Amino acid sequence: MSVKHLPFRVVASDGCAKGFPATSLHDATPHAPGWVSAPFPHYPQELTLAFTGVVNVEAVRLKCHKSFVPAQVQVSLAGVGQSSFRPVGFVKFVSGGGGGNPVLVADLQSLKLDAEAAFLRFSIPAPYVHSQNFCNQVGLVSVVLEGSIHLQKSARALQAGQQGLDFQLLLQGIDVEEDFVHSEARAAGLETAAGRMIRDVRRLKADYQDREEYDEAQRLSILEHKMADAGTRILQLEATKRAAVDREDFTAAKRLKAELDELHRLINACMSEARQRQVFKNKHVLHDETSAVEERVAVLEAEKAEAVRTENYSAAQALKVEIDKLRAHLVARQSLPAARGRMDVTSLDGSGHGQGNGAVNPARLFGSLV
Repeated sequence: MSVKHLPFRVVASDGCAKGFPATSLHDATPHAPGWVSAPFPHYPQELTLAFTGVVNVEAVRLKCHKSFVPAQVQVSLAGVGQSSFRPVGFVKFVSGGGGGNPVLVADLQSLKLDAEAAFLRFSIPAPYVHSQNFCNQVGLVSVVLEGSIHLQKSARALQAGQQGLDFQLLLQGIDVEEDFVHSEARAAGLETAAGRMIRDVRRLKADYQDREEYDEAQRLSILEHKMADAGTRILQLEATKRAAVDREDFTAAKRLKAELDELHRLINACMSEARQRQVFKNKHVLHDETSAVEERVAVLEAEKAEAVRTENYSAAQALKVEIDKLRAHLVARQSLPAARGRMDVTSLDGSGHGQGNGAVNPARLFGSLV
């Protein structure tokens, strides 16, 4: 597993100064104020963090406030269902100097670890004496936790009921399922919305596999890979767009937004396609052929736009030919009497033949996915 920044939430703190909430540590932005304790607090001050699943913590990186400097921060960890935290080390900002006088080492310090946890706690003793710390406070500007997410262990914890991680976090008002989907998507290098839809496609695919409908499972597998490629690209473009906005290159940001919109349309069209196939297998539901063809055209249009963006013009031309054929089919269908414009999916059998003149074989209509 690759080392990444670990998502977390501050779920408990001993208090804060006005305008410096502990929540700014997990909702960090370039202008976030960080956390500062209340004036004249009791010590040690404690902050409790919850990860969005079971993780392996490999590094803790803390940046302290320039005036409210903790001498050190004790780091402790706890797992799912554990009632006590175990100390694993210290992050030290101050060390002894010449003549025994303490000196500030640096405002950014780290602690290397290799430990599994679901929760982390900072215990902060009295601060380093500073000329501008009039109220005996401590503060942290940023918290960065690095490591890897144990997806299987996290999934088991989420299924463990009230003794599991979900119940403990919900008590703190955290939507753990949403956070877990976000963490899973980021661990796979995907944009969150794409990761969520890919999970839905995988569930549909598993359902077809259980029913031994392998053609449908294969089609969904192809869709899944297309969505994964688009989701990875979205994550990359989002970072590029943010960088363009930061340097005020709004022309580039506008172009990137258009690319992102196209990729989102592609993913949504693939998701619609996946659900459409599931509905087609239900022989108790009637479907309008025109709507089905339009869904297919939307998928192909999105694929064509992506092919043009990547300068794969041969693929774009092949997709254009297929789109033109489907549109010609739509025009022909619209010229038929309304009574023949409806699909008779209840009469389809393995050979694809229906009872009425308007019967259409969906497998033939959607036979080529790529």
